[in-house]
Amino acid sequence: MAHLPKLRFPRITLPTQPRRRRLVIFALVLGGLILFQQIPGLFFTWWLGYPWQNHGLSVQWRILSIALDVGVVLAFLLTEVKAFHRMLPRLYLLMLGLLLFCVWSALYLAFVERSSPFAFQLLMWHMFAGRTAAPLLVIYLLQHVVAWRATSTPIERKMGKRLTIYTGVTLGVGFLFTVLGGPDERILLPIHEYGALLLPILVIWHIRAERRWRARTGPSVTTLAARVPSFGRRGTLLALAISLLLPLAPWSLSMHWTDLTHAGLFRFVEATPKDLYRTEPVPASYERPFGADPFAPARLTTPNGELVPERFVAKAEGCAYEGCHTDIGKQWALSGHRHSRNPFVEKGMAALAAEKGVAATRYCAGCHDPVSLAAGEIQSTGAPSTGVDNEGVTCLVCHAAAHVDAKPGNASLALGATPIFFERAIDKSAYLMVVLYLEDHKRELDRRGVIDDVALCEACHHHVVPGELNPHRPTITSRVAEWRESPFARAEKAEDRRDCRSCHMPPTPESYQSTEIKGHRFLSSNTALPAIYASDPAYDAYAARNFRGVQQAKFTHAENLEWTQARLRAGIVDLALAPVPATTPGTVAFTATVANRGVGHGWPAGIPDLVDVWLELEATDGGGNVVWTSGVPNARGRVPDDAYRFGEEWFDDQGNRLTHHETWKLAEIRNERRIPSGARDVARFEVPLPANAPGPVTVEARLRHRRFRRDFIDWVLGPEAELPITDLGQATVTLATGS
Repeated sequence: MAHLPKLRFPRITLPTQPRRRRLVIFALVLGGLILFQQIPGLFFTWWLGYPWQNHGLSVQWRILSIALDVGVVLAFLLTEVKAFHRMLPRLYLLMLGLLLFCVWSALYLAFVERSSPFAFQLLMWHMFAGRTAAPLLVIYLLQHVVAWRATSTPIERKMGKRLTIYTGVTLGVGFLFTVLGGPDERILLPIHEYGALLLPILVIWHIRAERRWRARTGPSVTTLAARVPSFGRRGTLLALAISLLLPLAPWSLSMHWTDLTHAGLFRFVEATPKDLYRTEPVPASYERPFGADPFAPARLTTPNGELVPERFVAKAEGCAYEGCHTDIGKQWALSGHRHSRNPFVEKGMAALAAEKGVAATRYCAGCHDPVSLAAGEIQSTGAPSTGVDNEGVTCLVCHAAAHVDAKPGNASLALGATPIFFERAIDKSAYLMVVLYLEDHKRELDRRGVIDDVALCEACHHHVVPGELNPHRPTITSRVAEWRESPFARAEKAEDRRDCRSCHMPPTPESYQSTEIKGHRFLSSNTALPAIYASDPAYDAYAARNFRGVQQAKFTHAENLEWTQARLRAGIVDLALAPVPATTPGTVAFTATVANRGVGHGWPAGIPDLVDVWLELEATDGGGNVVWTSGVPNARGRVPDDAYRFGEEWFDDQGNRLTHHETWKLAEIRNERRIPSGARDVARFEVPLPANAPGPVTVEARLRHRRFRRDFIDWVLGPEAELPITDLGQATVTLATGS
């Protein structure tokens, strides 16, 4: 071992220059690099008149630019290692000031208020201060570990170990809280808050312990003093002053930076197209079999009828980033909106593409994959569409809707918003602009009243097959039109009226705020999606890749399934049985009444030809023998054809039954049984009795719900797949046999 050469790091020649010269060289190199990185933007914008941000290579250029900038900064830092070490005592004072600021801001947010612009800015600065102080705290802890391990005094080793462990635990909880996103981690949040209360105690304990061992003598104390810098009284007071002055920054932002517009702001950030929209002309190679409209046969549009490439579209992660809308992001990540382009939709789109061409599936994508449609990705040439990592109906589809057509249906809305929505910045610059100009962000949302109008829901939840695909133009769903005729919309008292959001977006508590938010799970009867995603082994990796900070694991899908089923059982419909006189000898009779009490539109909802809702009936005689059944599924889960079902059946022009939701073939709807809001359905049943069957007869009924019929499940998922069946209601009646 003694003959092995020692490891030596190569010397960097730059440190041999005087420090002032090094700083000048670094500033010149970094400044020249930044100017060089602006050349493409200047060339395209000033000379060619074409926004550089709209060019396909702009994102790659920005990534390369950031990599070069980081490389230069790291090279400079390597030349300043000794200077950094000399600066550590001052940096530790800054660290202490930032940590104390985190304490005061945490106390304010926890016990005073959290919903004002000042509180929002304070929260942002709180996170910034914590993350700035964390690396310094790690270095400080490492120095302490080295110091107390080097001392020979037992008490010093014991106290040093305790302080290091306690501080490390506090730092670790903060790190976990940051990584996990915070709002849904309701155990970590109070730990994080109470950790802030303990921090001043740790600081006082640390200062007192430091004064005690510095008052002693001996080689052990000398070693500690040489390796761990002291705060001192003046340093501690300076750190306290920093922590008390820092809140002035968020106060200034919230009070004085609210009268500038986004247009003026973005001129200083980057070159911006004059109309503030990120669009590109439709290329000549783009398929347009349905006319000049690039989005037909869907009715979605953009402000100028051009395409919006995905690189200009804000991801949901950006909206949920850093605690702004994290609760909403996590709820949405479980919803049918998030999974609007799911395996069932994919299968239907593939069948339509096989018969009518890929461009025909734009009709589906208008509601199920609007981002891909707006980006011009849905055509037979090119890569398969992904829709911002296939996010489905993402945030901007609703919140960037500028207009809804008076004639509803098939995504009859126009997307239009400032670059805050249409800027997918790799450096989070759009997010920072929202933070600095929160009031502008709010005003931009409030300026459009579309989000508060049920017409926005109707844009997609009114489904009419366009004439380009089906000359019969059948209406598939018209939920909002049904709601307008319901008791919920026509109630005389305002407090009795309920619209789409009242039921589908019930208020839920928000972790970070002291107020409630509108739930973004979008409550529905869709039990299929949480069931298949909860059992999908690849979903963990998918969620980790696409929803960092928004959704952490798939277990929430299983939780969401329980949540959905619990609300389905909560009395949206009522089931009641009643005896009636029999009209046929040897039988007993009863009626089953299903009342639509709690649904604001026709029931069952969902997709009427695919939803599987039926009455399962079983009659037993006085001896406990089953004498009659109806609607009992077989071993494969298939409901008998003679069951009393709700929904409807579809047929094509030749009278063939359509079982795969082929809307483009639909010619006739038969066996429609849907109950309007506030109405009821009454069915009469007669039970034939075996000779000498002892009475009385007991009939048990269950109203059962499965999102899709067995034929459709087999087609999409295969015959081995199972989807949950939920009992919406149960009832029992006893019938006298007259014997």
